[in-house]
Amino acid sequence: MTIHGVTTMDPLTWPPPLGPVRLWDCGVTWADLNPARGRYEWARLDAIVDSLPGRDIMLTVAATPRWAAREPDSQGAPWMPLGSNSPPHTMADWEGFIYALSDRYEGRITSYQIWNEPQLHDYWAPYGQIGALGRMTAKAAKIIRKIDPSAQVIGAQVLPRSTSGGMRRASAYLETLLENRWPIDVHTADLYPLPGQAVASWSNMVTQWKAGLARVGAPRLPLWVAETNFNLMAGSLPDSVAAARIKGTHKAAEEHKIRRVYWYAWGVHGNAEVLGIALHQGTAGAKALQLLLEKEA
Repeated sequence: MTIHGVTTMDPLTWPPPLGPVRLWDCGVTWADLNPARGRYEWARLDAIVDSLPGRDIMLTVAATPRWAAREPDSQGAPWMPLGSNSPPHTMADWEGFIYALSDRYEGRITSYQIWNEPQLHDYWAPYGQIGALGRMTAKAAKIIRKIDPSAQVIGAQVLPRSTSGGMRRASAYLETLLENRWPIDVHTADLYPLPGQAVASWSNMVTQWKAGLARVGAPRLPLWVAETNFNLMAGSLPDSVAAARIKGTHKAAEEHKIRRVYWYAWGVHGNAEVLGIALHQGTAGAKALQLLLEKEA
C-alpha cells in the first residue's frame, strides 16, 4: 500500500496533515544545526519534532556548514549558504554531527535521509567526487544503527528526469553505494514531470528509475518518492486538474508498488506559481491529499 506524506516548509505555522512528514527547506540542515565545530543549535528542530508527537518523521541531512566544508566558497543553490554543496574537509566532523543528531533524537526521528539531490550542483558540487557521499552514507548508517536500531537510513534522491541528468548521471551515485555495500534501507527518487506533462510521465520516470537500479545491481529495497509535484515553474494548475493529478499519482504509485510518496511542499511558501499543486490548508490539492490520508487511516 502506498502511504502519502508531505515535505513541510513551515511546520510550526501550518501543521501538516496526518501522515509521514519529511523535514527539508525548513531551517534544519546540517549547516543550521551545527554552526561551528562542537556547537549545536537544536531549538528549531526540537520545536518541530515536539509539535509532531508520534508522527513518522524523515529528516534530510544535508548542507555542509561552511566551517566544515572542503570547498568553503562553493556556491550551490542561491538560497543555500556558501560551502553547503561541498564534501566535508574531514570525515570526523560529519561523524561527530551524526552522532550528536541521532543521540538527541533517538526514537523520535524515524528515518534519516543522507543528502538531498546530489545529481545537482545546487547540492553537491564535485560530482567527480561522489564517492565521498557514499562513504558519508556508510559512516552515518553505522552510527545511526548503533544508537537507534529502529531508525531507517534513506538514500539520497536520484532524478530520473532527463533535464537533471536522468539515471545515467544517477548511476555514479548508485555505484558508490554499491562500493559501500548498500548501506541504506530505502531507495528514493524525486519525480517532477516536465511542464504540461501528467501522470503518464510520472509513471514513465518510475520505470526509468527501476531500470537504473537494476543496471547497477541494486538490492530490492522499498521505493519512496521523496518529492513530487507537477507543472514545476510553469504556473498553478486548476483545482480540478490538481485533484486529478493527486488521485492519478496514487493509482500509479500503487501499480508500481511505491511504498511512500512525499508531496512537495506543505506550507504557504509552496508557491503554486512554482509548484503547480499548492498544498496548504484550504487548497484543492490539500483536500485531495487529505481524502487519500483518510482512506489510508
